[in-house]
Amino acid sequence: MPGAETTSLNAYRRTVYENELEEPEYSFSDDRSDGIEIHAFGRDFAPVGTDEGYVLLTNGMSDRRMTLPASR
Repeated sequence: MPGAETTSLNAYRRTVYENELEEPEYSFSDDRSDGIEIHAFGRDFAPVGTDEGYVLLTNGMSDRRMTLPASR
């Protein structure tokens, strides 16, 4: 089954992220079927009196080949 290995790697990585950072506040999936996810984990590392910051993690991008622009 194509993509099964990527799906299991994504599930493993997400489990590791959640063990370290808890449940993400926001998650976004790539519209394509290649399994890319973006997770936003809220963190209070901003100076006092300012908004909370976020840690953004991508899950699945390292499973895809890098592309080069058509012209350099």
